[in-house]
Amino acid sequence: MWEPNEKEEDNRRRSVYTFQRRSLPQPMMLAFDAPVFSESCERRSVTTTALQALSMMNGDLVNDGADYLAKRVAAETGPDKRAQISRTFETVLNRPPRPDELKKFASHQGSLASISRVLLNSNEFLYVD
Repeated sequence: MWEPNEKEEDNRRRSVYTFQRRSLPQPMMLAFDAPVFSESCERRSVTTTALQALSMMNGDLVNDGADYLAKRVAAETGPDKRAQISRTFETVLNRPPRPDELKKFASHQGSLASISRVLLNSNEFLYVD
């Protein structure tokens, strides 16, 4: 069993903080080649699998983060959808949206949480150049 943080705000920082038991690895971390904590690991393996993509699209970590981000952005910007999209881009990708991106996301009929989920799963967010 994973124990939650004592305060909810401790879950929402710039990094991922989790309680990890040595004898009980988290499934999402195993999908991303996390080492087993009870053994030494001189070199980590690097793989790309469908399970990683599914974990990012459907996992609680990303979905909860997207929902929280959408609520935060809506509180900061108000009801203007274009302002919300711009702020989400600035928060997630550290840049404003290009005009074509803004147009595409502004015409999207889904929620701000779904837009946040798309950005959190984008290559620009996930990979360091």
